Amino acid sequence: MRGFDDGNSSYGHVGDGNPLRGRCIVGTQIGYDRELGGRDGMWIIGFEGDADYGDRSMGAVFVLPVTAICRFPAGAPIPPPPGFGCAPAPQTTNARAVETRGDVSVRFRGGAIWGGALIYATAGLSIANTSLRAEDRFVTLSSLDAALHCSATDPPCIATGRKHENRIGWTAGFGGELPLDDKFSIAAEYRHSDYGSHAYGFKTSFAGNGAQVLSTLASTSISLNDDRVTLRLNYRFGGA
Repeated sequence: MRGFDDGNSSYGHVGDGNPLRGRCIVGTQIGYDRELGGRDGMWIIGFEGDADYGDRSMGAVFVLPVTAICRFPAGAPIPPPPGFGCAPAPQTTNARAVETRGDVSVRFRGGAIWGGALIYATAGLSIANTSLRAEDRFVTLSSLDAALHCSATDPPCIATGRKHENRIGWTAGFGGELPLDDKFSIAAEYRHSDYGSHAYGFKTSFAGNGAQVLSTLASTSISLNDDRVTLRLNYRFGGA
């Protein structure tokens, strides 16, 4: 997964996400194959579907200095004179994290039997369950800052949001399958899935007086894709 973009945020954009952090994925599959080209078969065509589960996530954090409204210790807030600021400057941290917890796919499969092994290609549709979390955090670091209700010693001023969605995309790959006996076989497969770019909107929640200094969370656009290598143990129902 890559490509965070929050260009409409009041404090800038979140920037590109880190590389996909993958974990071990487990799942199950079912399918149907038909042999063509003679008694022993030379070609295989069929379809298959699978359901996989495993948390995969990525995140991006962007820290931005904010122009502060300063005040004299005993006076009202005033704009800072030229060359003067509330030192150290306050900061806003924009954070976005996207997670996929599982996906399902339905695919066609076709290949050839060579040297007792099946070499095949596969392609079809995939649906991924995604969750995007957003957080903007404002912290005042100077005693001269007028927004002291967001100082480091107060409850943090935060705007948060979360969005769950199912994303539909395409998936394609290739692999090899080797029979162990008449019923069991093992397979290794590489597959790439692409779910395109999509903008996530949020219903914003505020904490720690965050509504006084933070705007409603801007929509965030994410390009979501996945690369994986799977190892499979297959059991054939029916037939010898």
